[in-house]
Amino acid sequence: MTVPCTAKMACPADNDCHYQLATEVFKLHCNYGYYGGDIHTKHAKSLAECAHKCSKSKGCFAATFVEQECHMKSNMTGRVYNPAAKSKLRERGGTGGAFEG
Repeated sequence: MTVPCTAKMACPADNDCHYQLATEVFKLHCNYGYYGGDIHTKHAKSLAECAHKCSKSKGCFAATFVEQECHMKSNMTGRVYNPAAKSKLRERGGTGGAFEG
């Protein structure tokens, strides 16, 4: 059973929740970042905005949100504990849209 995220996507309460964005579903991982596989980094005001940017970026399968920076990833390797990090991993859905400039 998948558990939907609350509107705020607060950690640690919403850890492992699922966030639906159109046809894509992302899973929240609190306190973990993913190193390597960097596509690009963009400013984002929220984790939801970061997930949206990832869904629109070609090849983005995960995004780590730390201090209003959205680090978009091409893979989900290099998982590292980071109490300031919140990561969203693409569970199912598309493979990302065109690069968002």
